[in-house]
Parts: sequence; C-alpha cells; structure tokens
Amino acid sequence: MFSFGFFVMFYAMTNLVPAEVQKFKMSWQTSGDRVLEMHFEKEDKRWKISDGKSTDDNVYLSLKDAHTLLVDIQSEQKFPLDLKKFLKKEPNKNWKNLNYFYVMDDEAGKTQLKVHRGKKLIRITKANEGSEDFDKNFIRIRVTWK
Repeated sequence: MFSFGFFVMFYAMTNLVPAEVQKFKMSWQTSGDRVLEMHFEKEDKRWKISDGKSTDDNVYLSLKDAHTLLVDIQSEQKFPLDLKKFLKKEPNKNWKNLNYFYVMDDEAGKTQLKVHRGKKLIRITKANEGSEDFDKNFIRIRVTWK
C-alpha cells in the first residue's frame, strides 16, 4: 500500500519555510547511509517537487481548499488528500511558530515530529521514539534555503 505520509510531510515543509522563500532543498536522512534529497520550487500557487536531476518525475502540491491537499504526479495522476486525516498540529498555532506536529498513516499510526529552527535552516526530528512510524527508518529532515 502506498503511504500518503510522505506527501503530507512535503506539504508540511512548504508551510514551515518562511512565506517569502521561493526555493528550498529538503534532505531526508534514514537509518542507512541513504539520504533522499528533494528540491522544492514555488510556481504560481503550487509547489513543484523534483529530485533536482530529472524533469520527468515532478510532483506538484497545491491546496484545493483549506483542508484538502491536491497531489499532481506528472504521469497525469491526481488525487486529493484530506489534511485533517493525515496531519495534526498544535491547536491555534500557525506554521511559523509551530514546535511539533503529527503525521498520521492508516497502516503505521501516528508519529510526532519536533521542529527545530535556525537561520535559513529547519530540522525535523522524531519526538516519540517508541511509536509506530510512517517510515520506520526515519532519522531526521533538514530543510535549507538561500
């Protein structure tokens, strides 16, 4: 079964960077030596996500309404995700002041992620080590921009 948690994480990253940022890079480190690097670029009212090398496999994220994320995969496949089902954040907090949020997955359960901010840098780490995770090998995410 395909995990929608990754797209919800991508959406969260687009909200955690400052509003004026038009491009950023996300490095997703797992427990092996593997690092997944994704490049985000704002185009009109949607975000283009690519691996920085190929132009064939882009993914586009946009909001259909306040609670529905529209995922558009370049292969003409579009599907909506109910953000209320997959993402929870601290009540009454906007993204720029957020300290943690939760990503939910039907199969894996709920994972709490902590937000650490620096100058032109955001780090995301797991807060609840013993929980079921949408990615069991997840170590940290690092988001940088110029």
